[in-house]
Amino acid sequence: MSLPTLRHLIALSAVALLVAVSAHADQHGTAPEWDQKKVAALAQQLADAAQELNQELNRQRGQLQVGSGQSRAMLQFRDNIRVARNESRRLAKVLGEGQDREETTPAYRRLMSLVRDARETGRKLLLKAPAPEYIAKANAALDGLAPYYPDVKPSA
Repeated sequence: MSLPTLRHLIALSAVALLVAVSAHADQHGTAPEWDQKKVAALAQQLADAAQELNQELNRQRGQLQVGSGQSRAMLQFRDNIRVARNESRRLAKVLGEGQDREETTPAYRRLMSLVRDARETGRKLLLKAPAPEYIAKANAALDGLAPYYPDVKPSA
């Protein structure tokens, strides 16, 4: 298998993982009983995965031709991930301090807006491994958090 084909398969896998979260979130109509420890742990997993993804994207910096559409899309994607990383850290912190659903919904809503933007931009990219693995970890945490915030639009 040629390298471009392998990259294309990796990118398609990442997009499939990104889309799976919204399908799962749509299946949940009502929020489960609030579990502070579980929600805080999921938010921390998300923050960790966002940190790992941000670091990996920084390692991959400069591997795309400057001025190309891919380069501009990658810059936007990296910026979205950086800001989402900061927001996920903040969400994990306040949940860890005991803030509840009502208090954290604005932060979660803002985070989902960033995730939607990152996903839209990310669909244009061919991401190299292990970035799709970190995306999958972040998606697993987002998938776990989504039912606890039923009033927030799904992230895809």
